[in-house]
Amino acid sequence: MSGRTRHLRDGELITNRKTDRRQSPPRPLLERLGDLNEKCRKRDPDRWVPDVRVGFLLPKYLEAFVASGKHGIGVNVHKGFVQITSGSAEQCFQRAREFFAAVAKQRPAFTVMASVISDGHPERRHGRHMTVVNGALVISGGLVVPRVYEARAA
Repeated sequence: MSGRTRHLRDGELITNRKTDRRQSPPRPLLERLGDLNEKCRKRDPDRWVPDVRVGFLLPKYLEAFVASGKHGIGVNVHKGFVQITSGSAEQCFQRAREFFAAVAKQRPAFTVMASVISDGHPERRHGRHMTVVNGALVISGGLVVPRVYEARAA
């Protein structure tokens, strides 16, 4: 029975795929982004000299239009994950604004969750919401995800 298994669910014998079993809930997004941020840092340790790293995932519809590789000073894209490095968080967000001004111009508005990690305090990971509207960037903190309502042309 390759790939198949038998198990009891609610007293009934089920013969199904192994993936039918219940799985644990997914980890929080901020935790996964922080791990990706650390993983990309370890991939090429010589390149990541600055103190602060901001990492986020591009939306799926925008990911296809952004190639992997360097996109300016301190901006690196790897399969849809963007990591921005600089000396401070403000400088990282400035580089993110320049990146989105080039990449997200005349695209629908979106919000992404970003992980901010400092080498001075690697155990602390901060989360920020980055909202992009027509290439402009708004950064906000908190638990509530900002929503953008765009007016439709009549």
